[in-house]
Amino acid sequence: MPTGHTQVTIYNLALDTVNTRPVASTAEASPECRWLNRNYEHYVRVALRTELWNFAKELHDLNRQVAEPPYLWTYGFDLPSGWLRVIPPR
Repeated sequence: MPTGHTQVTIYNLALDTVNTRPVASTAEASPECRWLNRNYEHYVRVALRTELWNFAKELHDLNRQVAEPPYLWTYGFDLPSGWLRVIPPR
């Protein structure tokens, strides 16, 4: 279920926790807004890795690698570009 939060509302929620003034736009030149712009994508990826979010799952068929991988494994799979982690089947 979508929350309806925008990037600016998420910024302001974060700024509320450190008790500083809110921002009106992500294009502001304030030090707080520049820091949030610089770190936003990193923390989104961290949050997505923390839990198994239904909206963030994508299913892919994996292709078996032609070359034998190193170490103890006898086969491996090519991972799709942009993947965060593999969720094992239950």
